[in-house]
Amino acid sequence: MFSWIDMAAVRSVVLILVFTGITAEKIVFDSDSFTVVDPSTISNAAEYADPADCGSKLYSMAAEKDKNMAVSIRVADFNKGSSDYFRAHPSVTLCLQKVFSKVYEVTKEKLKIDKGYEPISVTSGYTPADRKNYLSSGCGAVISYRASGDINEITKAALTLCPVIFEQNQRDIGIYVDSSSVFLFMTGAITPLPVYQGGGLTKSSAETMVNEGLAPKKIPDCSNFPQVSNGDHYPSGKSDLTSVVGVVDEAVTPSMDTDVRRMAQYIGTDVDFTGCTTYPGNSITNRCPVRVMSPRLYNVLVNLKSYAKSASLGGSGGKITVEEAWNEGTDPSSLRAEGRMMKVKLSSGNTAANLASLAQLAICAKADHVSNMGSHILVSSKKQKGRVEATVNFPKATLVSVEPPASKASIYALPTEMMDEEDQYPLFDSSGRLNLPISQGATLSKFIAKDTQFRYLRLAPAIAQCYLKLIYNENKWLNASDPPVDVEIVRAFMTNEEQKSLIQSSDERYNTHTLGQALELRYATTVVNSTTVYNNVRLIKKVVDICGPVFNTYGFNMNLGLYPKSVFVSMDEDQFLFWSSTESLIPQGFTEQEFDLYLEARREAALQSRIVDPDDIREACLDPDVPQKQHIRYKYKEPKVIQRKRRRRRQTADSCVPTETTDFCTSTLKHRQQVVDDLWKTMSKDKHMYHEPATEAEDALKGCLLTCGTCLEGAIYEKKLEHCSNLIHWMPFDLMNDQKDMTNFFARDNMETFALACEGGGHCLLRAPIFSILAPSVKLRYRPDPDRSVIEDLYSSEENPSPVLSLLEELYAIHAIGVTKFWVKDEKEISSMKLALRAALMYNPNVTEVHIHVTQSNSKSPVQSEVEKFVKEFAQGGCPTYTREILAPFRILDPPHSVRKRSAAALRKESESMMRASLNREQAEFAREFP
Repeated sequence: MFSWIDMAAVRSVVLILVFTGITAEKIVFDSDSFTVVDPSTISNAAEYADPADCGSKLYSMAAEKDKNMAVSIRVADFNKGSSDYFRAHPSVTLCLQKVFSKVYEVTKEKLKIDKGYEPISVTSGYTPADRKNYLSSGCGAVISYRASGDINEITKAALTLCPVIFEQNQRDIGIYVDSSSVFLFMTGAITPLPVYQGGGLTKSSAETMVNEGLAPKKIPDCSNFPQVSNGDHYPSGKSDLTSVVGVVDEAVTPSMDTDVRRMAQYIGTDVDFTGCTTYPGNSITNRCPVRVMSPRLYNVLVNLKSYAKSASLGGSGGKITVEEAWNEGTDPSSLRAEGRMMKVKLSSGNTAANLASLAQLAICAKADHVSNMGSHILVSSKKQKGRVEATVNFPKATLVSVEPPASKASIYALPTEMMDEEDQYPLFDSSGRLNLPISQGATLSKFIAKDTQFRYLRLAPAIAQCYLKLIYNENKWLNASDPPVDVEIVRAFMTNEEQKSLIQSSDERYNTHTLGQALELRYATTVVNSTTVYNNVRLIKKVVDICGPVFNTYGFNMNLGLYPKSVFVSMDEDQFLFWSSTESLIPQGFTEQEFDLYLEARREAALQSRIVDPDDIREACLDPDVPQKQHIRYKYKEPKVIQRKRRRRRQTADSCVPTETTDFCTSTLKHRQQVVDDLWKTMSKDKHMYHEPATEAEDALKGCLLTCGTCLEGAIYEKKLEHCSNLIHWMPFDLMNDQKDMTNFFARDNMETFALACEGGGHCLLRAPIFSILAPSVKLRYRPDPDRSVIEDLYSSEENPSPVLSLLEELYAIHAIGVTKFWVKDEKEISSMKLALRAALMYNPNVTEVHIHVTQSNSKSPVQSEVEKFVKEFAQGGCPTYTREILAPFRILDPPHSVRKRSAAALRKESESMMRASLNREQAEFAREFP
């Protein structure tokens, strides 16, 4: 990118949008677009001619008078008269804006336009006559200070900033300076050379300022770039430069007007050009071929001449000589035929060391290929569209936007209605880059047109990322000895010519491949033959899972097509769409419409990270911790997370030290023993024990409730986990949440959410028989000193934590059916129910949806974030062998209006009453036995 001028602004003003049919031509200026008036449609056309022949267009004052042509350049300022129409050129108004801004930056003084556009009949009194002609053509203006200031600052700003803007129109700068104003214009056919007059200007002093404007703002440190010795090349080992910059596509000859105008001529005098010592002017017919080159190579030259001067290479203070550049098509096989190679040396002092250093500076100046030929260096560049390098980043590479020769433009042209969006669909050059890795396992060659005569392509980064992630996902579960799963690209980019012969305009795929926004995929034959698992239905699901989130990141939905031998996927700005070429391809049990809805829902699940897709399948499936329903053959298996904690456990000063020899454990033993005896008596009354032999169930009861010890981790707590888990799975008491949409969770000790979850037609854990048996014991309180009234928890979280309630919640969740509801106040409460949430979302196939009602409205967003974090963790760590394929959908909601509008007092009263009835009954009985 040029560092010496805001080329993005230049690019914006030279962009011309031309629409066909009834839509008028529009010209984009720096600040707005203007509708062109056809001179043949007005009665006094001669009054509004372009006498300077500078390429300006005619506009209606009535239509455009309130617009700005640049930030500080209003139409009303530029056309001060009463004419109905005016002419203007976007490059001229951009030049004026640059000058206005620069002068204000230096002097803090504002400029104004004294004279701008004037119709032909207006006599301004300027001599020579060309001054008046430029005003009438809208390609010049007289500017001055609003108050006062140094006129030389205006002159300097104009000569350093405007020549490079005008060069892109094959024009030069004209400047007349007097004591109080500057007449600034862009030359036309009547003035083929630059004009520097007045204000003490000489040709030499003006050219010095032009040269200054061609210098980069900063000289970088080039010492870290490699030097290239005689006979060597950069990149190292690349003697065939076409393997780096590509071959010649079409030699540019003087008769190819569009292609010639795309090239740049160096306008400065601080570089020597063999055979062209005097600057010939910028008119196409006057240009000197040795000064002309591709825009990308021109950028290299602009930097290189400044770097060499700064380093003072050679005996001429670092001045360089260009001996050859564009060759006007005399050797159509040479890169010079496209202006993409130049022969350069120092103007003096071409020693081996100096040439090696000059090559180093050329690399630093962003040359794509450099060869040291011993007496000179050859500098070559890739293709590039326009003066500014526009790059697009891909997973493994960066590509530069290019444009094809004008003769081939129709092959790659965008649809007419998208011509103004060309920058959104850049073309890239594949020549010399076929083996360039674009994404993991995919070189650029995979994405080019099938007919290899077409070297250019479009490719959206999202498409490359889609393919990269698809390949990775299909292969990440394989063992090292397994053959890779190859997903072939049947077709990616397609030219207009290919599309005409292969796709009808009514086809949903039309204009998707040509935009570089589509892929047609299939499993390789070897993969398909190895197992029936690898079929197109699996592939289309994988595409939804992997590419759906990728496309969404770029703001796109997706379209999908199922074909006998392939799967089609494309990016779509608006809607999700699925189709099948024949109904027979739709999976059994689905209609096409149902499969469409299924895939769309699957995409939504992928966007929410609800597709179970572990990062490490072996780790995820090695002894997974899978919640199970109550059954007689249940046997607790220690989760791998506990095993890992045990291996990594390190004692620190703040660590909880597990112990069972505390005063608390000793003094409460008789109370815990009574709890165990009473519960075993209750369990033994049932003739249908869930587990045999009964002694194992009794051991589980004792291990769960008789064991005492501190800390929420360590051997003691792990023993409690094992026995409590076995106990609740073997106990002959149901959960009773076996009806659809009846399961509700609430945070412990939150009276408000307790009432919301448990009252009405819902069901909560407190209503489960197993809870009514176990919870009062776990919640049991006792009086350690009969002479004092202080009551303490028998299973306190500090002295003797119990996992029973958490395990019961998880068990309750795995038995749920249909919509399962969680009632919480904030993110801390939902975090406390992680085990239950995990069971409902990931392991219970009967849960259709999880609703999380948040009673504290400002906590909805934090709760959403917490749940999303859990969902991602579950999906990336679950084993697909045991989990749902897709985690249950979830919604973060307010409590229903009918509940929220009730008074808090009434709610609390009912809640407390229910809690007392459920929990305190057995506590009171127990307290009587143990005063």
